[in-house]
Amino acid sequence: MRTNNSIPWIIGQTPKIQELKKKLNKIANLDCPVLLLGETGTGKELIARTIHDLSLRKKHRFLAVHCSNFQPEIFLKEIFGEEHEDLENKTRKRKGLLETARQGTLFLDEIEHLPFLLQGMLLKVIEKKAFIRYGGTAEVKADVRIIAATSPDLATKVNQNQFREDLYYRLNAISIEVPPLRERKEDIPLLAHYFLHKYNQEFKKKIKIISEEVLAIFQNYSFPGNVRELEYAIERAVLIAEGEIIEVKHLPPRFQKANCQTLKTLAQVEKEYILKILSYTQGNKQQTAKILGISRTSLWRKLKEYNLNCTSQDKTL
Repeated sequence: MRTNNSIPWIIGQTPKIQELKKKLNKIANLDCPVLLLGETGTGKELIARTIHDLSLRKKHRFLAVHCSNFQPEIFLKEIFGEEHEDLENKTRKRKGLLETARQGTLFLDEIEHLPFLLQGMLLKVIEKKAFIRYGGTAEVKADVRIIAATSPDLATKVNQNQFREDLYYRLNAISIEVPPLRERKEDIPLLAHYFLHKYNQEFKKKIKIISEEVLAIFQNYSFPGNVRELEYAIERAVLIAEGEIIEVKHLPPRFQKANCQTLKTLAQVEKEYILKILSYTQGNKQQTAKILGISRTSLWRKLKEYNLNCTSQDKTL
């Protein structure tokens, strides 16, 4: 196990990310199944690969497969391999991912989409370290670490009998929650500049700055697509920007729309500023009017217009 939490390819300094790195260092060499919990776009495959790279299996293959991408029979052949006899009655064998990833790690993303029948077969792989190829009869040893990931609450699917309870508990012996980007917004500037550097190199650009306005938009945006959405936004901006600065006009339309929705009216700005000055003067309206550069009568009118009440003991002008 590492003596510190340094995992440079996981970008972030927030407490949640530091705790995540600490946990990854602890569980990497336990060589047991891991269940990653997190929303789409949070980087679960990166976390799975990190576990592999920190483990004793790092010299062998890391293979990733999305469980929603295949029909059951095709998925069965892809994972477990297959056997069949040719026209000369010779047995032909094709390795599946379990054999291809031998001594390495197999990452099963969106495990909630795994067909019920295949869930039982995966459980056997975990418990007995063995499986049977599609069309075959002999057991094949399985020396592979299983890491699974899911976006929804898998426990709910268990309660609804849509996912095997025994497999869930085997996978969930060690679970890691990957936080959404909205819960680690302090990391957004770090991530944005990391992606800027990445796509500068990829597209041979020399963009130096992400404008403060763009960073402000990112801070106020909810990022339903999480880190992946931020990366795509920077990639697009780098592609279309012609100067040395990424500006609002380079962002995808949804970010520009979100920016317009967060713009405040002049009345809102004025109301907030009056409140700020009132707080500064501790409710002294005479001093507030002087700082604002308006008459006492105008201040009274604005207090009434914005329905503002001063709580200070000083009620005089």
